[in-house]
Amino acid sequence: MGNTIRFYLQKYYWIGILLIPLLILLPGLTGFPYPPLPGAYSDISITHYPNAIFLHNSIFREHIIPLWSPTILSGYPFNANPLSGLWYPPGWLAVLLPLPLAFNISIFLHLLVAGIGMYLLLRAENLLAFPALFGAVVFIALPKVFAHYGAGHVSLLYAIAWTPWLLYASRRYYLVGQLSAYPMWRRVLDQPALIWGLILLADVRWAAFAGLLWWYYLLFHSSPGGGVNQRFRFIGSLTVQTILGVLLAAPLIIPLLEYANLSTRANMSAEDVSTFSLPLVKILGLFFPDFRGFHEWVVYCGALVILLAIVGLVRSKQTTATRCWLGAALLSLFFALGSNVPFFASIAELPGLNLLRVPSRMVFITGISLAALAAHQLQWIISGLKTAEIRRSRLILAALTAFVLILTAGAWIITHKPPGHLIWGSIFILIGVVWLTLLHEKRMNTKTWQFSLLALCLLDLCCVDLSLFTIRPAKTVLAESEQVANYLSQQPGDFRIYSPSYNLPQQTSARYGLELASGVDPLQLQTYANYMEIASGVPNDSYSVVLPPMVDDSKTSDDTYTPDAKLLGLLNVGYILTVHPLRADGFEWLAAYDDVILYKNRYVLPRTWVESAGEITPAVVTARTPNFIRVKASGPGLLSLAEISYPGWKAWVDGRPAAVTDSAGLLRSVWLGSGDHEVVFRYLPNALFYGFGLMVLGILLTIAIARGRR
Repeated sequence: MGNTIRFYLQKYYWIGILLIPLLILLPGLTGFPYPPLPGAYSDISITHYPNAIFLHNSIFREHIIPLWSPTILSGYPFNANPLSGLWYPPGWLAVLLPLPLAFNISIFLHLLVAGIGMYLLLRAENLLAFPALFGAVVFIALPKVFAHYGAGHVSLLYAIAWTPWLLYASRRYYLVGQLSAYPMWRRVLDQPALIWGLILLADVRWAAFAGLLWWYYLLFHSSPGGGVNQRFRFIGSLTVQTILGVLLAAPLIIPLLEYANLSTRANMSAEDVSTFSLPLVKILGLFFPDFRGFHEWVVYCGALVILLAIVGLVRSKQTTATRCWLGAALLSLFFALGSNVPFFASIAELPGLNLLRVPSRMVFITGISLAALAAHQLQWIISGLKTAEIRRSRLILAALTAFVLILTAGAWIITHKPPGHLIWGSIFILIGVVWLTLLHEKRMNTKTWQFSLLALCLLDLCCVDLSLFTIRPAKTVLAESEQVANYLSQQPGDFRIYSPSYNLPQQTSARYGLELASGVDPLQLQTYANYMEIASGVPNDSYSVVLPPMVDDSKTSDDTYTPDAKLLGLLNVGYILTVHPLRADGFEWLAAYDDVILYKNRYVLPRTWVESAGEITPAVVTARTPNFIRVKASGPGLLSLAEISYPGWKAWVDGRPAAVTDSAGLLRSVWLGSGDHEVVFRYLPNALFYGFGLMVLGILLTIAIARGRR
């Protein structure tokens, strides 16, 4: 037994080393990660926590899989929202374990999986164990990873974790070509389409970037031999795998396409697409860390990493892998510049790309590429350099040393204060120069030199990582606006709440089971946004993830933007939370909580009513779940629900199908004849059924391709 344990410890010691950079997550496992800046928001609390709570309650209390959510924006298709967490199986950990612990454990495990995938990928690129381990450690310790962890971008980190696995699976599938000897189940699971589909389900936005890297990587590594026909067959097979992945993710993709086409995202301008483009000056972040920096503009991947990547350029002969990774790093960094590139506006208008925002997310590919490139150059360095290569590398080291020292000294002189981030980067560049010199002059044992280099790199990266996120106690985050939420949760009847200044956070409203007419989400129905522009009084001039949009990056509730009580009442908005007093007709002052004022809407309509000859008669909701509403009402007239009309909602009046119409251009309605009626509304989206049908087709095709693979 002892020998067996020793064998596995020696064989898999690298997994233990991969855990080292992840240890900085352990103290905050029970809290919410936030950016380090005061007053900053986190997507975990705003979006992922409320969605997980809603999904958990629907499954364990109502015993259904929710396809529609009434929680924010007066309702939206939960099954079509990629942030719902509904379709990504590993993410269901958040439904089973306490929150936010489940999110932190899941991120921890995903980053470990990411490191293992990167290690296997680099080993498949013929690297020795230690250089491959170095690249894997750098990848999972990238400051950009921890900056987005602080921003609460859970689904993005899930998807990025599978990216090296996509490349690794593709290498095995296309570049090794020995799958025919494997059993049937192995040939099915080894198809890259499965990983590609998983990335699509995790975060469809990152999937676009991962797909570009995937194609670039395989086309770069594919052998030009065999003629044009073989190259076309290779591209055809890669196209099939790409389509298969989309088919496997179709239960999300097909409803999402329908939702996105009806949303404000479909009308984004080139300026909207290029939001948070990487400023040119941030390229210096390759050498100098941006402590407590904005997550979208974090570029730093370690001074020693960039040093290895640059020194490696003096190699007499670059390998296919080094040329591939260098090209990926440069191309992704160029794309991340977004609007700072003259012709980016034309790229932003291309179909598909016009739905993506924040080009600086491509810096993740820059980080992955530089980690892999540094690993390859590290193997070249420890294998022994030629005399000419040592001479050229010393020139590079001298030039780089002069560059960082002059820049640091110049900034110090101009600002009259020590530039901490420049000093930090310069120190680690100088340490790297000294360490490479020690190896060149054989002053240190190679194995000792390797592990000390890794330790220095970890010290550099982990210190920067710790500055890029902070942990807020769950008790503090979930207690925001708790007093007013507790009061509202005790009020009778169905109603929604409108807060133009977001004084009722979505995590608090989810905890108390409150429904919001406002909300924060990247997908918003265009018809609802148009209606709310009039109802809220807040102009909606460009794409925004918040509704009503923030004006000048500040809260919108002030004397300039006065909501319309009657239009909000049509949405069953019974209460309004604002920072400034409301002087418009229809708002009744109730109470003040700290700096927030609570008003009651005198013009609030019930959740459902019948309108006939200009008169409104309340109807009664007798049963309600996320996917189902049953109403008792008396006709004749138009039965309207204060619920958003959306494709897939079907109605039955007294057991007979009825046409669903839109009242006020927005609300779900049906016409009733005379007498008493029982009306049932069910959410049965055709897009979801088509998606499941395509998924079954994808599974069958995957099996068929595996059977025919030789």
